[in-house]
Amino acid sequence: MVAGFHSFHWHGSELADAELDRALDELTSPTERDAYLRAFSSMLHSGNTVAAGIALDHFQYSGALTRFGGESALEQYEAEALAVARELLRLPPTPEDDVTFEGANHLSALNTIGAHDAEASDAGPISDLLETAASEMVRHKALWVAYGAFKKAKSPDPRLLGIVHDLVSGPALSGHEELALHVLGDTLGPEANPFLIRALASDDVSVQVEAAWQLSHPRRIEGHRELLTGVAGSWPALTGRPRFLAAQVRKRALDGGSG
Repeated sequence: MVAGFHSFHWHGSELADAELDRALDELTSPTERDAYLRAFSSMLHSGNTVAAGIALDHFQYSGALTRFGGESALEQYEAEALAVARELLRLPPTPEDDVTFEGANHLSALNTIGAHDAEASDAGPISDLLETAASEMVRHKALWVAYGAFKKAKSPDPRLLGIVHDLVSGPALSGHEELALHVLGDTLGPEANPFLIRALASDDVSVQVEAAWQLSHPRRIEGHRELLTGVAGSWPALTGRPRFLAAQVRKRALDGGSG
């Protein structure tokens, strides 16, 4: 049980229901385990978007504690939480108000599903969000979930693939180019190569570096060494992660090292 935690995205939102208000009080200040679990289940299955969003945030927060040696009292609700999260993905974005942002329901849902629990069947809703997301924060998280959808699919969903490609190669910078290249390069086979090669011509050097890094992977590099050597030779002095990746690209292109 988690005492003192309200939610990631819903603090100050009104539930407008006395029973749900009591359930929220139990979630944030648990009295005992059974009451806490009843409160969670009540909010999760309430049909109230705010309540369900808060419940999903609790599920995610409780689960995150297990990475630090804690226990999640809500683990038994995983299948139910994922089902509700997928329901929220199909709803319109919740409106912005004084206490939360537009599309908070989608972010709570995406955080719950994540790349780990995404399925190939999530490609449709993820595609919808990538096209119509209420904010770039929601779009960024949807792109992470797309990683899992690609990973679980026998073959990439054509619509989702096209949308992710457009984030890399569209007429204007999307702000998601590097993550999109990571998703394509890390989850797909040879079908990612044309997208990665096109990205080498980007005006953004950091996008070029990410594309080159993906293309220099040992399973992709054969046939691309000369191209990568030429592109890498055009890069200016870099710092941070791009500098590290650029060094690895040059190493792989020249001697085939795995990096």
